[in-house]
Amino acid sequence: MGVEGERGQRVRYICEACQRVIEEMEVAESGLASLDLAFLTPEDREAIIKVDREKKLLLVSSLCDGCIAALVGGGGEE
Repeated sequence: MGVEGERGQRVRYICEACQRVIEEMEVAESGLASLDLAFLTPEDREAIIKVDREKKLLLVSSLCDGCIAALVGGGGEE
């Protein structure tokens, strides 16, 4: 995904409830649009996406499956 030789951006999804890393991946700069975050308003982006420029890391707050299940009454964490 992206242009050969293009430097990537690391993206880390973190559960805002339990702070576990849900997923971490590297995405080419040209592939950041494929993360499907375009639907977010500027306010939402500011609230859930943080940038660590030193580490070239994009931190995205989300919920893990276990916390979603706990919130909707489907049991506890996996």
